[in-house]
Amino acid sequence: MCCSPVFCSIRFLMMKKLFSIFSISALLLLSACNNGKAPADKNGGQGGGAMAVETQIEFDTLSYDVGVLKEKELRNFHFVFRNTGDKPLVISEVKSHCGCTIVAYSKIPVAPGEEGDITVAMHGSHLNHGSFNKSVEVYSNGSEKPIKLTLKGEYDGPDLEEALKEREKQMQEEQNQ
Repeated sequence: MCCSPVFCSIRFLMMKKLFSIFSISALLLLSACNNGKAPADKNGGQGGGAMAVETQIEFDTLSYDVGVLKEKELRNFHFVFRNTGDKPLVISEVKSHCGCTIVAYSKIPVAPGEEGDITVAMHGSHLNHGSFNKSVEVYSNGSEKPIKLTLKGEYDGPDLEEALKEREKQMQEEQNQ
C-alpha cells in the first residue's frame, strides 16, 4: 500500500471537490457565453451554413457552359443576382470546393431592387483531362438553403495525375545524378 487509509480518503475528497468545482465552473462559463440562444454557425445563422431568410435572391443564371478550357488558362464568370425582397440582402459566404475555382463577392448588403455580382474565376490547372462540372455554394439571408452555381466544360490539357507523375520522375532522375 502506497499511502495510509486516512491520507487516501482525504486525497479522494479533495479530488472530488476539485472535480465538482471544475464542472460547475465549466457549466457557468458555457451558459454565460451562450445566453440561452441556440448555437449559431460561423455565418451567424441557426446552423447548416445558411442565415435566417429575411429577403429574396434571384440569379440571372445558375450555370455557365465554359466550353474548352486550356492548361493554365484563366477565365472569369459573373453570376448576377437581384434582391427581390424588401430587406437588405447579405451574402455571408461563397464556398468553393475545388482549387481550380476562386470566388469574389461583395460583403456589402444589397438594397431591395438592386443587383449584385459573384465572380467565379476558373483556372485550367488542378483539372484532369476531359469534362468537368464544378460548383460553388452561395449562403445568404435570401435563401434557406445554399444556392449552387455551376461551371461545366471540357479541359484540354495534361492530366493533373500524369503531370505529378512526370514531375516525380524528373525529381528522382535529378537525385540520381
